[in-house]
This record gives sequence, C-alpha cells and structure tokens, in this order.
Amino acid sequence: MRGRITVLSVAAAMIGASPVPGQASEAPDKAIALVHAEDCQLARLTPALDRLAHRMAEDRRTSRVVLDWPVDPDLNLDLLGRPSPFLAGLEVNAATGAVEALARQMEHHIGRTCPVDVYLVRERRLLTLTRSWKTGEPSPGAKLLTTLVRKPGISHNSFVSEWTGPHAALALSWREGRADKEGRYVQNRVVGSIGRGVPSIDGIGEGEGPAQPSPGEREARMKAGAHPAGFMDMAATRMFLSRETIVKD
Repeated sequence: MRGRITVLSVAAAMIGASPVPGQASEAPDKAIALVHAEDCQLARLTPALDRLAHRMAEDRRTSRVVLDWPVDPDLNLDLLGRPSPFLAGLEVNAATGAVEALARQMEHHIGRTCPVDVYLVRERRLLTLTRSWKTGEPSPGAKLLTTLVRKPGISHNSFVSEWTGPHAALALSWREGRADKEGRYVQNRVVGSIGRGVPSIDGIGEGEGPAQPSPGEREARMKAGAHPAGFMDMAATRMFLSRETIVKD
C-alpha cells in the first residue's frame, strides 16, 4: 500500500496537484477556488472571474458552476466581525477525470489577477435549499463558506470520520427541526490542491448565513457549534460570508 500511495503522490506532483497528507489519492468531483482579499481589488477581479465562470459553464465536462461574492463588498466581515481573508469563490463540479485540468485553468486564470487557493474536493450535499432565484442572479440569502483544519495529533481519516458522522448528525438535527426543514449543509472533503504554497486544509463547509433562530434551534446550534473543538483546530478556521450566483446547474 505504501508503494501505491508513493506512486500516486509522485504522479499528482507531476501534474501540479498536491494530495492531502496522510491519505491515499482519491479522484475529486469538484474544484473550489478561494480568492484572497489581500492584494486583490474587487473591481478588477469581478470581470475576470465572471468571464472564467461562464467559460467553465460552457465546458461540456462541467455539471455545476457557482460564483461566490461577498455579502458586504465594503466591509466583508466574517461571523465574528473580523475581515474575511477571502474576497470571492468559484466552485466547479465536473466529471472526476476532468476536475484537475479544470482546476489548473482556474488557478492559472485567477492567479493572473489575484492570489488564489484552489482545492480538489469530494462533495457531499446533505441538505440544499429549494432554489427560488434564477440562474445568473445572486441568492437572496447568505451562504457561509468555512475552511476546516484538523487539530494537531488528529489524523485526516479520524477528522473525516468525526466530521461526516457525529458532527454531520448534529448539524443536520437543528436544521431538520425547523418547521419548513429548509437549510444548507454541504461538506467538501479536500483531497488535494493546485499550485504552490496553498495552505493545507481538510475540508470546506457550506452553510446558511446568520439568522434569528428559535430558542430550541439556538440550543441545538450551540451544541453543534461546540462539538468541533474536539477534532478541529478552531483557531485555524477561516470564514467567507457570501451570496452565490449559480452560473450553471
């Protein structure tokens, strides 16, 4: 098995993809580009990223293309009131054999305008909102993107087991307790990255933006929010509060 993992790691390095340490290579089904807010101007980024998103949408290999723009372009704060490190995002779902090539295009084209981290992920859509807005229009509600890093001493496999099992159950419980059972909960398990110097993370979560929960929901949310401290490095968590524009679905 060690020889097999080594061969896969070398092959990934040759094509510019870095596998996640501590796990065998796995084919991604989605690429997520997170554009850095530092050293990036939104006015310059917007037309370049919009053109790239539509180019990805026209590619027959893609099945879904989503642009993420800040809810508040001027302040761009996270849920803790801190400036978000990200200014925009681009999510592209595609056939597993095409994701890495598309991700390299994303890194190349966005990187000419702004610093960007591109991750190869396996998507797990556990709860999605009933879409009431049209393709090409910003979503009426906010979406929270969160980068997740495992605690020191926790293996990647242990992180995945805890995140996709007990934590997912807690995260879904308070959403499913709503009268309309509406909500958003998507887990993107990172299996690699494109480019040099990309920070190592284990997952990217997608959830709703801030809302006014009922007392019962608030209690359940607090319980779910406390659970990650056992397996995630909470200080390394980074958030981006956005509105998504679905270009292709």
